[in-house]
Amino acid sequence: MSISIVLVDDHRIVRSGLAALLRQEQEFEIVGEAEDGLGAVKAARQFQPDVLVVDLSMPGMNGVEAIRRIQSETPAVRCVCLSVHNDSRMVLAVLDVGAAGYVLKDCSFDELALAIRQTMSNQIYLSPSLIGFVVFQYRDWE
Repeated sequence: MSISIVLVDDHRIVRSGLAALLRQEQEFEIVGEAEDGLGAVKAARQFQPDVLVVDLSMPGMNGVEAIRRIQSETPAVRCVCLSVHNDSRMVLAVLDVGAAGYVLKDCSFDELALAIRQTMSNQIYLSPSLIGFVVFQYRDWE
């Protein structure tokens, strides 16, 4: 069974590179791409992918707002954020709007593939370097 994926990043070369890498994995199928948040929402509606891999910093509607709208309109789509931002406010904002994963762009391809697979198993994936401050934030809420 294949995992359908939509890639969202405002840089075409990033989308092309991700698509080339993901296509090497037999179970991954790229069904669409978008270059901004509004395009992400439209692609989620149109393609109903299993996973949407989305950047945060994009012109127009940013990734956080796009994920919020996607989770509201198409809640079955799992959103994995792929971003350079490693500050706690951004990570928590993404998790608060319903993202299933947050992967830093300095990760290996294997980590991104693992994040996609784990979200398909109804698990939350965070890059290892992000786990500590998310746990500390959780402790502060208690």
